[in-house]
Amino acid sequence: MYQFITSLPDNLILETPFTSGLMAYRSKIICTADDCDINEIVLTSNGEDVTDMFISKIDVDTYEININTVYDGVIFRLTGSLKTVAKPFRLLISGRGFTSSKQAGVYNSSIEFDITYITGYGKGRAYAYINSVKNNSILTETETGYHVKILESNYNKNDTIELKITTTKLKTYNVTYSPNNLEFSPPVTEVMTADYRGNILPPKDYHFITCEVTLNGSLYDGCYKVNDKSYRVEFNKGEGTETNNYAIVARLEKDITKDNEDKYPFIRIYNPTNSDLDKLSKQRYVKPEAMEIEDIADDIIELQKIYLTLPKNEPYQDMLIGKKNTNIKVNQITDTEMTLDCGSINIEEVFHNIADYKLTNIMFYIPFVGLREIDTDLVMQHEIGLKYDVSLISGDFIATLYLRDINKTIELFSGNMVYKIPYQTDYKNSVHGDLRDNDKSMIDLTPYCIIKSHAINNSPYTKKIKEYMKLEDLTGFTVIDNIELYIDENTNMLYDEETELYTLLKEGIVL
Repeated sequence: MYQFITSLPDNLILETPFTSGLMAYRSKIICTADDCDINEIVLTSNGEDVTDMFISKIDVDTYEININTVYDGVIFRLTGSLKTVAKPFRLLISGRGFTSSKQAGVYNSSIEFDITYITGYGKGRAYAYINSVKNNSILTETETGYHVKILESNYNKNDTIELKITTTKLKTYNVTYSPNNLEFSPPVTEVMTADYRGNILPPKDYHFITCEVTLNGSLYDGCYKVNDKSYRVEFNKGEGTETNNYAIVARLEKDITKDNEDKYPFIRIYNPTNSDLDKLSKQRYVKPEAMEIEDIADDIIELQKIYLTLPKNEPYQDMLIGKKNTNIKVNQITDTEMTLDCGSINIEEVFHNIADYKLTNIMFYIPFVGLREIDTDLVMQHEIGLKYDVSLISGDFIATLYLRDINKTIELFSGNMVYKIPYQTDYKNSVHGDLRDNDKSMIDLTPYCIIKSHAINNSPYTKKIKEYMKLEDLTGFTVIDNIELYIDENTNMLYDEETELYTLLKEGIVL
């Protein structure tokens, strides 16, 4: 006969109660708490741990005990503990016209998230079910949708929580605009769901030339000018099922400021492509009401090619030639000057002695200027930069060669980087406008540096001495192979200084 004593928590039970120590005993040990798993099961025999002999694990909630025979005089003691675990549940979400910050799936603890209407949809109906039983207490309506809060007290382990959301499709209309840096007060979105009353504003430092609005391709009269800095506009949802499409097209011009007020106020600079010029040539002659034929080329000051990559000031603007709007969209250049940084190079010593300075010539090729020799002493052991400040009106420039590492100018060069293209002839076929190529454009357009170095070598004027002499008896460039320094106890020379002196004398010095 044996004894069987248990010490288990309330939610850990034996499926088959123990009845007698006169027979074998077998039972499952089951955790009945939804929010717990079995942490540990221990069986001792007369104080000795025999868990592995008689206990086996089935799953996190179930173990099995099997005392397969009668053990006379043995006292079995069964103990156990539980651990709290998250309560898993399955979340289902169905419907349309919204987005959810949590996706459907299995979650192990309480969660909070938002359901938000997408553009074009509004309030409909929402229902929450826990194991098919309606429970809307976990839903709270908001201005943009619903807030969902699911606590562990709302459900049991392995429950299914389902959200069914319906929405109402709103009447919408589309708003597109060009250029894309226009500002709206109040703001607009691409898809609108309510009538709109507001102002269109240009970006900073710009003003309107024109601003037009179309509705489904036709000119719309709900837009009027307030001033050069504002247009008033009204959009309506309209009736019926057709979606209204509003399109805004504005032409902008840069403001005249203290920085540019004295810079050619009556001149516009355009950067047309060959295709743009071809289009312009086809509308060159106009016939106004006076029945006189006018040549818009009379209003062109210059047509020239410049060797620069010009900035793209999008959106492109209509090309205005005198009083004529050609309606050709081109890149308009808003600044009359431009700085081009050509980068930099480092000039390094090669011989690390006087040969790097007295026996080295350095020349720089400056595009549209040519080869220019620079004093070696000015540039050796420096980072050399080159930049151009260019007038986009004339193509004239100032090229600056400078020490980039210390921001010091070495030389300034002037020149021109355009060639002029003829664009007009009279009835005698006389050309108006220069036909003048820029000959320097036929050379390399990339700057570079030429360094010519001459190493110190033997010559008829070089004297070799194979005897000891005093330095005070020598003159000129001298290389010392073997050195003996006289150093007495009164000389304060460090070892590193002595080593450096030996090195310099062996490389050569001028006496």
